[in-house]
Order: sequence, then C-alpha cells, then structure tokens
Amino acid sequence: MALLLEHYFTAGNILEDSYKIEYLGAEERRAFKAVVRYRQERANQLPEEAVVEVKGIDGDGIYSSPGTSQLPQEEFDLTQFCTSKDHAVLVAKYFLALRAYVTHTINFSTTAEGLNIGAGSFIKVTTEATPYNSANTGTVDGTGAVTSVRDMPDNSEGYPITYFRSGDGEIETGTLIVSNDRVEDSTYHNILFTVTASEVSQNIYVVEQLTFSQDGIVDIVASEYPCDSGQRSKIVSAVLSLDDAGWSVQS
Repeated sequence: MALLLEHYFTAGNILEDSYKIEYLGAEERRAFKAVVRYRQERANQLPEEAVVEVKGIDGDGIYSSPGTSQLPQEEFDLTQFCTSKDHAVLVAKYFLALRAYVTHTINFSTTAEGLNIGAGSFIKVTTEATPYNSANTGTVDGTGAVTSVRDMPDNSEGYPITYFRSGDGEIETGTLIVSNDRVEDSTYHNILFTVTASEVSQNIYVVEQLTFSQDGIVDIVASEYPCDSGQRSKIVSAVLSLDDAGWSVQS
C-alpha cells in the first residue's frame, strides 16, 4: 500500500538558504546483531525473561556486512510490554532495516500558511543542486582556445557555465558556445570556467520535529523514509515479509 503524502516541498515553499542535509556516519549505519529481551507468559506460572537474536543474512548485503559472525551486538529491553517472540522479532527487524536503509536527515524552514502536518507526517521534498566537479572545469585564453579537463564537443546551444575573469572580481554565469575547441565570443576570452550541471533530488521523509516561531516561520526536521517506485516503504516490506528469507532468527 502506497504512503499517504501530506505535503510537498520544493524551492517554492522552502525558505532560501534554510535547507540543510546531514548524512549519517559509518558508525551510525554499521550492521549489527539485535538481541531482544521480552517477557514470556505461561498459563498458571510466573512470567520469565526470554531472549531472541536477529541478524540479516541477505545475499546482496542490504542487512549484513562481510564477517557477519563478528557483528557487534546491540540489546533492546522490551520486558515491560512485549510478551511474544513474534513481537520481539518484528521489533528487531525494524531496527535492523532502519539502520540499513536510512542514510540522512534534513532540516529546513517554511511558512506556517497552509501547513497541515505534524510529527509522523510523510512529506515529499524535491531539491535542485549544482555540485562542483573538477572534471567540468576549464579555461579560455585570449585567442578563444578552450582547454578543459573533459572533452567539449561542438555545441550550437552552448554549455551553461559559471566563470571568473582575472582582475574582474565577479563570478558570473553565461553560455559558452564551442566550435572546433574555440570560442568566438570575446566576452568569454581570458576566463576560468566550470560547466554547471544541476542534479534534482526527490525523496520521501517522515517529519520528526516542528518548531514554530512568533513570526510565522516553521522549522522542520525530517528523516529519510526510503520507498520503492510505487511509494511503498522498503522498511515495512522488509519487516513484514511473509517468510524469514534474508533473516537469521535464534532463540
């Protein structure tokens, strides 16, 4: 079943310069063996503590890592409310899948007008970035000759560039038309340039926190919620799989 998305955010409703992304470190994403303690109930007897161990054994490495027999152990104490092995295994699978799939969190600001979400809401966020790539840099000398790290075939429509001219002090944008490794337009002579290439990112997130300010600005913190092309949660699919393929469960 696809998720119900409650809001859609783009550059149009994210306040300028407020968007930030934070990737989880290797330590926070390392594979582990989940050891879950739960309370085993028995008719006409006192309950006793039981333990179940769960780890991933999926062949493509989604849940596991090389040397799974040496996986670090993390414990979860559910004895206050969990009274079945099946429940304990589901909890273990959830935390393992969460660790395997979630890679980053985001935070940004927006206006409160028309906003109808809360903690736990699912949102879609589309952003566009222009990352720096050293392979896209080059120079044009005083005669118009182009020297570039990458090949720049003739392009009548031109290459979108950001460029800098020594002594000018300003960084500008323009379109570089290249023919036979030369640029005829003298506007682009004696420059250092980089070809700009925008990357569009579109992901689904679950809202973790909202902070409202008196001036009507809302700060949102959300974590990645990985889904397939049909907007079905990869985490839920892993946890609720009909069998234990890809999992090792030991009592």
